[in-house]
Amino acid sequence: MRSIFEISTRGMLTAKKSNEVTSNNIANAQTPGYTRQRVQLTEEVQRLATGVFGRGVSVSQIERLRNELIDQQIIRKEHEIGNLSEQANIYRLMETSLIPSSDSGLDQMISNFFNAYADVSNNPQDPNLRKVLLSKSQTMASTFRELDKDLESFGNLAQDQAEIKLNRLNELLQDIGSLNLEIARTHSTDSTNNNVLDVQMEKLKELASIAEFDAIEASDGTLEIRIGGISVVSGQEVTQLRAEVDAANQAYRLRLPGGKLIEPGPGELAANIHMYENGIPEARNQLDVLATSLMDEINQIHSDGYGLEDGLQRQFFDSTSTGAFNMRVNDEIVQNPNHIAASSVAGEAGNNDQALDILNLQSERFIEGQTISTRAVEFMGLAGLRLNEIEQKIESGKSSREFLINRQEQLAGVNLDEELSNLIRFQNSFQASAKVLDTGRQMFDTLLSIA
Repeated sequence: MRSIFEISTRGMLTAKKSNEVTSNNIANAQTPGYTRQRVQLTEEVQRLATGVFGRGVSVSQIERLRNELIDQQIIRKEHEIGNLSEQANIYRLMETSLIPSSDSGLDQMISNFFNAYADVSNNPQDPNLRKVLLSKSQTMASTFRELDKDLESFGNLAQDQAEIKLNRLNELLQDIGSLNLEIARTHSTDSTNNNVLDVQMEKLKELASIAEFDAIEASDGTLEIRIGGISVVSGQEVTQLRAEVDAANQAYRLRLPGGKLIEPGPGELAANIHMYENGIPEARNQLDVLATSLMDEINQIHSDGYGLEDGLQRQFFDSTSTGAFNMRVNDEIVQNPNHIAASSVAGEAGNNDQALDILNLQSERFIEGQTISTRAVEFMGLAGLRLNEIEQKIESGKSSREFLINRQEQLAGVNLDEELSNLIRFQNSFQASAKVLDTGRQMFDTLLSIA
């Protein structure tokens, strides 16, 4: 008789636990990151000399229905997409700056400058045309300076974003260490908190978008996190990363508390570091090549010519101008546009030889085999070209990630129809076990009445 009570009681408890798990699935159907759970049932048996006898059923464990291999593939995609997306964000800003919506682009400013010089070459004695040329020259120089300033601000933005991502990375490492503590505690009691594991997975996904890492599961269920091959989370011990910025050399380094360098691998953090150290400096260098080449060629011709008022020879651009960031017209010309050299001979106001030589620069390939206009257009399209390449890779990566997420969702997502069916099934199981218990009670009462 006792076995009937034990079996029916065990069946009721098992059905009750199964119903709780199913109800929890239904309640969390719309919870982001939730993983569907299932009870694993085990037959209870008793082995005696006369044979093996069934003792009912029990819950052996509550299983999370996830594919770990798919999770690993999703994390790898997060590394890639995070890295590309951060680069794309900065290139979008650069594209807006390099290619303005109005006719104020660098190529147009250079064209306006040469058009104004063409007018001076046609009538070198007209002081008003010289004033127009001066205005166009100053506007072109200002455009170079503003572009360089914009690029510098994008570099500062990349540095700021790297700092934000680094702080978030440290927060996530701390969170994972705290979750390890909870996981170790439940593991010691032979129970598993699946909700904690779901939270852990969400933290890992976010961490994956910031930096590349390896996650190694220990025997107690906790994770060791390694970045660049160096352990930064082990159990509840967490190592915080710090930034070391060398603004003079455009260098951004990550170090451990002891000073050891660490590489973050592909991710949002590495993308911002790359843009700060390479992407933005490369663009500024190309702008400087454009500016210095133009100034050097014009100054060389202009310094061999003469203006309207004296026999002195002058450079067109300020001799202290060494790049786009400080490109300026010679102050003497700014004060008196008549000092603009159009003539090759002193005292010949109608001579336009020097003006024509400067005008001919527009068609000469003096910048690494390219004309000034071609090089300006190429520079303006730099960000758009890189952005187009990156966006194609992002689109491909997102498509692959979406496929993997859908595959995982088929297994880990909650199907309400299936869960409601299970709810009915477990409820019927509970009622059946309760019926067995009631029948056993009636049998026991009958035996007692006979006795």
